[in-house]
Amino acid sequence: MTEEIIKATRQIITNDSTVFGKPGWTPKREVYFTVYQKIMAAHPIESVLNIGVGPKLSALKWNVLIKRFYPSVTRFANLEIDKVAFDKARKHGSGLINDVTLGDVKSLLELFGENAFDLIYWNQGPEHIYREEREETFEQLKKVAAKAIFMHCPWGSGYDGDIWHYSKNIQKGEFEAFGFDCEYYGQIHSRDTGIMSYKVL
Repeated sequence: MTEEIIKATRQIITNDSTVFGKPGWTPKREVYFTVYQKIMAAHPIESVLNIGVGPKLSALKWNVLIKRFYPSVTRFANLEIDKVAFDKARKHGSGLINDVTLGDVKSLLELFGENAFDLIYWNQGPEHIYREEREETFEQLKKVAAKAIFMHCPWGSGYDGDIWHYSKNIQKGEFEAFGFDCEYYGQIHSRDTGIMSYKVL
């Protein structure tokens, strides 16, 4: 990745309020940028599996972000466990989100097979499985991803009130124990904080 591309991408993220919310550089965006650079430095990325499209199809914005970083991507596939969100994504006009499979992340290997995608992107996701489910789920991620895995979740207890967050109060070291590198941003236990975990394969 050349310095020119890095500079241009950072400028887009700083100014683009339509995709990234309020314009401006933030600690969260700095960590995203740092992690994506590390993945890009290791491998070219041509196919992505996004896990979870969300009830409001939030994954569409996430896939736009990935496309900004990885112009080489030619396929965006998505996995969604909720039938309503699945149907909504399937009927969408954008190829960034309408290639979608109905299923559970815990059945990833059965659904897609080994080395099916260069990058698996699981944003706001690991908190939605129980801690005792991590080992098997992460092993499946490592088998289905050919080149890299990216995960993002809250750091601490800021979102523990969400009934769909089955792993509460996530702390430093929990993902490192499974071989992931991690970057942290924000103040632990706030609602503006997070852990970005990644593994280059």
